[in-house]
Amino acid sequence: MNGKQKNVSIDPELLSLVKDKRKEGWNDGRIREWLTKEHSLYSGEQVSKIFSVLNKSEEPQRKKAVKEKKIREKSYKIEKIVFLLLITAVAVFFVAISPLPQAVGAYLLEQQPGSCAYLNNRYCGRGIKIKEADGHDYLSFSLPSGSLVFAPFTGVYAYDYPDYASRGIYTMGNITVVSNNTTTTFEFYSYFQPIVSSSTIVTKGEPIAIVKGAAVDEANNSNFLVRE
Repeated sequence: MNGKQKNVSIDPELLSLVKDKRKEGWNDGRIREWLTKEHSLYSGEQVSKIFSVLNKSEEPQRKKAVKEKKIREKSYKIEKIVFLLLITAVAVFFVAISPLPQAVGAYLLEQQPGSCAYLNNRYCGRGIKIKEADGHDYLSFSLPSGSLVFAPFTGVYAYDYPDYASRGIYTMGNITVVSNNTTTTFEFYSYFQPIVSSSTIVTKGEPIAIVKGAAVDEANNSNFLVRE
């Protein structure tokens, strides 16, 4: 068996043995070493011939397996893309019909002053001119509870005349700025919750109070008065 032969015969027993070892997970190098060196059962030429025969017989099956694998991978990619597109379409649909985006947008818009500078723009044009018992003119508003009051200019913010002090609710607030020996004051009356501490500097557009809702002028059903 150790002699060289031009035509190496195929031993059925060797063929079966190699097949079994491959099924067990042995690689060809280990099989060759086990058969030719560890036990010297067969010659290297015999083992090489078996490998060649097996590889040729398995080649169509191997190519078929490779082709099927590529088809599966391509199919998986297509399915994944279709799934992602479906999820995206469903998400877009629910966003389109959901009131949440509109609600968020409305909320964000509520957090900034409008043309009047001290209220949200949706309330700026609702002021009604009235004259109070003190003889001064006021703009009278009926605002939803929770409406924000903004600083119309930069100045010192203060509030006075606490009412229901235990709940921290006040009836009068003002912002004063002195420039070039001229004093400008923004003065409002409302039951409100201060956002900024009294006697502090606030900047234009900064939220300074939250209207609580109770009327301060029941005759006009007003809960927010701005002195003109």
